[in-house]
Amino acid sequence: MLDIPKTDLKWDGPKGSWFLVNRENGKGAMFNCPKCGQYAGIDAPNHTIADDGAVHPSVVCPYDNCDFHDYIRLIGW
Repeated sequence: MLDIPKTDLKWDGPKGSWFLVNRENGKGAMFNCPKCGQYAGIDAPNHTIADDGAVHPSVVCPYDNCDFHDYIRLIGW
């Protein structure tokens, strides 16, 4: 499992970081892919985030030019 640190920089955060977002269906995260540096959402209905930040199922970068695929834990969740 890959540990992903939280950032306060939001859209200017480093590759491989995340920040909190509030959605109509609850809280979620914006994830900055550690491979390509593009952002993607992590939230219901596609993912669940456990109390310790573990994300299930595994995260696949949605961008065609990136092959990132791993289980991640959002540190500081």
